[in-house]
Amino acid sequence: MASIHENIMRAVQRGIRALKLDGLPDAKVLIGKIPDEKKLADAAPVVMIAPFGQKTVVQSTNREDDIGYGVVVVVVEASDGTQLTNRRRHLEWVELIGNEFYTRRLDDVDECWGCDVVSDAVFDFAAFQNKLDLSYTAFRFKTRETRNT
Repeated sequence: MASIHENIMRAVQRGIRALKLDGLPDAKVLIGKIPDEKKLADAAPVVMIAPFGQKTVVQSTNREDDIGYGVVVVVVEASDGTQLTNRRRHLEWVELIGNEFYTRRLDDVDECWGCDVVSDAVFDFAAFQNKLDLSYTAFRFKTRETRNT
């Protein structure tokens, strides 16, 4: 049995693949533990989905808690260090991915009732200096779970 966090990441992977992003094959939408910029650069273009931050717990009822699971989506493309190459496509990918999940529930994860954007960086400056277009969006997927009593 997979954890709720794993199920959320798999649902995010399915959601991104369903977007059919121009120039991004399904095989390049990956799930991992930690986004490694150097390894992702070799696979570019690629989207990496990974756990992010700490789980949050808020009591919601006398028997249930609202638990937040962090998931980061990292988009990586090769760049020639110019301001134009891939800009339109990259911005479109980031926008479509964000819109796919923000404030929505994951239909195939019963416990999940919503999602917030925790943080994002549209273009990472350090990566750009290393000839990569890299962005990340961190989401917090909110679930309602029965408390162990």
